[in-house]
Amino acid sequence: MFEYIFSWFDSLYSEGLGEHLAGLTFCEELGEYDYVGTNLFNLSGIIALVTAAITTTFFYYLWNPAAGMRWKWFLMLGITAFLNLLVGFAIPYTDLINEYINLPEGLYVSGFDCFLFGVSDFIVSAGFFIILSYIIRWGSRNNKHIPF
Repeated sequence: MFEYIFSWFDSLYSEGLGEHLAGLTFCEELGEYDYVGTNLFNLSGIIALVTAAITTTFFYYLWNPAAGMRWKWFLMLGITAFLNLLVGFAIPYTDLINEYINLPEGLYVSGFDCFLFGVSDFIVSAGFFIILSYIIRWGSRNNKHIPF
C-alpha cells in the first residue's frame, strides 16, 4: 500500500533509488533484479503514519491550546512533516553511505535523491496528519473546529 502512495512521487528521485526502496537488488550473475531486500517504502510509510497519529493525538487530546489557536495546529503539522523529512532522508542515505545499494551500470543514487525521497515522505506524512485530524478531531472538547 505505501509503495503505491510513494509511487506518486517517483519522479522526484532516481529510478535506482526507487528500485532499492522497493527491496530490489541487482544480481550480477543473473543480470536482473531480485527481491532480496526489505521494502523500505513500507518502513517509511509506517513511520510516517505512526508519527502523524502520535502528533495528531497529542494535539487534539493532550495539548489543550487556549482559545483554539490554529497556528498551533500548523506547528504540529510542520513538526510531523519535518520529522518525516529527516526519516525519509536518513533511511536511504544510510544505505548509500554504507554501500548497501547495488545497482546495474547506468543507474546511480546520489545524496540529493535521498533528500528528494525525504521530501516525498514530508508530503505523505503531512497528508496523513491532515486526514487523521479530520478523523479524530470530533472527540476533542476544545479543538473540534481546528483547523477548519
